[in-house]
Amino acid sequence: ASIGTTGDGQSLAYKAGARLMDMEMIQFHPTVFPKGQGLLITESVLGEGAEIVNDKGEAILASKAVPRHTLSVSLHEAMQNGSGAVALDLKRIGNEKLMSRFPQTAESARTVAGIDITKESVPIMPLAHRPMGGIETNLAGETTLRGLFAVGECACNGLNGAGRLAGNTLTEAVTFGRKVGEAAARYAKGAAKRNFPAGKLTDEEKRLASISGGDSSGDSLGKIHSELGKLMNERVGLVRDGAALKEALERIQGLKERYRKIRVRNPSRIYNYELTGYLELESMLNLAEVVTLAAQARTESRGAHRRGDFPERDDRNWKRHTLVGLVKGAPRLEKKPVLG
Repeated sequence: ASIGTTGDGQSLAYKAGARLMDMEMIQFHPTVFPKGQGLLITESVLGEGAEIVNDKGEAILASKAVPRHTLSVSLHEAMQNGSGAVALDLKRIGNEKLMSRFPQTAESARTVAGIDITKESVPIMPLAHRPMGGIETNLAGETTLRGLFAVGECACNGLNGAGRLAGNTLTEAVTFGRKVGEAAARYAKGAAKRNFPAGKLTDEEKRLASISGGDSSGDSLGKIHSELGKLMNERVGLVRDGAALKEALERIQGLKERYRKIRVRNPSRIYNYELTGYLELESMLNLAEVVTLAAQARTESRGAHRRGDFPERDDRNWKRHTLVGLVKGAPRLEKKPVLG
């Protein structure tokens, strides 16, 4: 994801009163070079003959025709159970086929990681890729807030369930982009003219003024951002458990308290990247709390959501969507049945 993908749309809708759905469902991509920014290798190379190998060069997966979440968990377990580092051996495809079918992969590996995939295996590990959850909508993109529509990766209408298939994001955007655009246009055409709520703009100007200047007591946005990322990766990552999730929620509260004491030193309203970073960090903290709360509540394993302490799927209790909304300033979790 882009460095600018900080969940602002979801956070704004959440603060305005919309609910967020299935936020615990985060897809991990299995074949990512961990030390190379942006080097995500398509798992289609496995269908062409590439193998995932251990540090001895031995193939470690019996089947490669599995969903991303299954492959990611298999890699995680292999790394935990003594296989050491795992790597993607593309040499087995054969140089001619490899260079004709995957030239971009070869170029990215060379420029980003300094690896010649015709001669070396590429170290890989599962890393967070994209969420299946988002702002709760129906198939017309309507949210629980009248007049607010959402579509694309910020939204969740339940289409992807607990495990998005590769390529569905583009199909979803093309299909629902049109449907939701048409629905929003129909609503706007028939909606009565309304004035902007009195005092809202002044209130926001006062809020921005209140965070400017002053001393942050040695703390910084960068420190909090870094700690949040490390916390989510270690405690709310691919395989979760109740104790780690409880700890994560407590520590997120601590990070939010520290965040409230931060002050933006640059007073400018023009190209003020410090202010932008401040506002984006609020979004990330809000969503981290929602993701962790929903993951803690779902006491089962389903699709991309894996609980080490609840390894089985539980349709009786958890064939449900999770919903998190703000009630009197605090997140409240609810459930609703899955249709069909």
